[in-house]
This record gives sequence, C-alpha cells and structure tokens, in this order.
Amino acid sequence: MKGLKVALIKEGFAQSGEDTGLPPSDPEVDRRVAAAARKLETLGATVEEISLPMHLDAFHIWNGVVTEGAADYVMRGAGLGTNWQGFYNTALAQALAHGMKARPNDLPAPAKLVLLTGEYMRREYPGRYYGKAQNLRPLATAAYDSALARYDILAMPTIPFTATRMVAPDASIEDNVGTALNMLRNVCVANLTGHPAISIPCGMHAGLPVGLMLTGRHFEDGTLIAAAAAFETLGDWKRM
Repeated sequence: MKGLKVALIKEGFAQSGEDTGLPPSDPEVDRRVAAAARKLETLGATVEEISLPMHLDAFHIWNGVVTEGAADYVMRGAGLGTNWQGFYNTALAQALAHGMKARPNDLPAPAKLVLLTGEYMRREYPGRYYGKAQNLRPLATAAYDSALARYDILAMPTIPFTATRMVAPDASIEDNVGTALNMLRNVCVANLTGHPAISIPCGMHAGLPVGLMLTGRHFEDGTLIAAAAAFETLGDWKRM
C-alpha cells in the first residue's frame, strides 16, 4: 500500500435516495466505511476525499442499458448474446431458452419486471433510450478514468446501508422488486464502466456486516487484491 493514493468518492456516501427511490444511506455505515478507508493510511497509503458527480448519473445510465439490454439478451439471445469472441455455452443457452418457454412464471418478480419493461421499451421506443444510455456510457467511463489518473483506488460503501430483511412469500410486487434492487446504487457503476472492483468486509453495524468497495483502473485487478489483502492484516474486521 505504500505510496498508493486512495480517493473517497463523496457521492458514494450520504445518498438521500430522492432521485432513485432507493433507501437513503445509513450514516453509521458511511462513518465505518470512511474510517476503514482511513486505516489504509497506517499501511502507507494517502487517503483524500474527492467529488465525482458522474457517479450519481451513472446509475441512471446503467438502468437505461440494462433494462432493455437484459430483455434482449435473455428473451431473444438465450443468455448468449451475439458477436463477441469467446466460448458460447450452447447447452446452457438451450436450457435457458427451454425454461423461458416452459416455466416463465417461475421467474421472480424483479426478473419479470425487467424483462417486461425491456420488451415494452423495445416495442414502443425501439432502441431509442437504450442507444441514448449507451452513448452516455463513455462519459461515465471517462469520468472514472479521469479520477483514476490522479488516484490509484477509489473507495466508497459497497452498499450504503446494511442488508435488509427478505420479503415474505406473499409480499406485494412493489416490496418484492424494491428489496431485490435496493442495493444497486454504488455497485452497478463497475458493470457500466468495466472497472474492476472488490468489496472488503470492514465492520459490523447492528449485527450485520458493512462493506468497503474499492475500484481500480482497467486491468489493474492486482492492485485491488493487494489492497484487500493488506487491509486484512489490520485485524479482525468484525471488531473494527
């Protein structure tokens, strides 16, 4: 960790949830994550807070990509996708396609919502909002790249609150979907930009674990793994 620069991303903390409908940040989770990141200074790193406004917009960009994209990928692409180089698991594609036709009602409510919304978007606005989101995607990536040009690692809460209770089997669709998707605000950005990220348990709050998420430069996964290993030398994370 000696000489590494770590940036606490201001927008990853103290989220109100008003722009997304997601739960607000838990101040105690924010405090524990910031304190855990500061502990990296004892290992030779420098830790500073910076602002990265695009982090908040990235959630909405990701939403535009994944809603229509997931429907196309799963419903018409049998989970394989097209035109990428690599191993195509045809047996898995056959099984998924068969299951989607034979037992679609067995899908959980959140999956049904994404697939139905994506299909609606494709029929009513074919590619318009998916394309807009994809066109904005490089801006989110560039914003992260810019921050990572000045810092080696970006830090924030993995989830800005502790785990929520599972819903009852007879819960409403709203509660079912809300509970399934409420933790995405910070973690989904790495899926959008392709930057490597890792979650490190860094403390307990009300009997539940708190996670510190570190994000690094493209293809520098080793830096994050080393940082996580170094953090583990600081002691029992449950007592931090």
